[in-house]
Amino acid sequence: MGAATQFKPGVSGNPAGRPKGSISLSQRIQQMLNDEDFEALLPDPERGFKEFRGAPAIAIIKAAIIRAATGDLKAADWLAKYGYGTKIDMDVDLKQAPVPLLVGLAPATLTVLDDDEDDPDGGNTPADDGPH
Repeated sequence: MGAATQFKPGVSGNPAGRPKGSISLSQRIQQMLNDEDFEALLPDPERGFKEFRGAPAIAIIKAAIIRAATGDLKAADWLAKYGYGTKIDMDVDLKQAPVPLLVGLAPATLTVLDDDEDDPDGGNTPADDGPH
């Protein structure tokens, strides 16, 4: 069996859990990025330092836009990815698609997709409305 350790199976190392009201690192980062009252001194090649006030997220986005406009492809990709999302290519077998995907389509627009040889028109038969 493994070496003896301070950890016992089934016993929490932190039985009280995280303190109430504490926030995670990601929550703290988001708060600071969106803090309109944020102030900092930023290095400025011309003046030594420049005072910055406002939400850092806005400054980051503006800097990325300026860099993208001057040909920085990484900045342009970053803006596209986080501004518009990333395109995902998917191969879908419509025969295996769940029925809820078809809900909301007018019955006249549904087409039977079937490769059966018994189908005389090659799977282009409109779906039956069925009883109403």
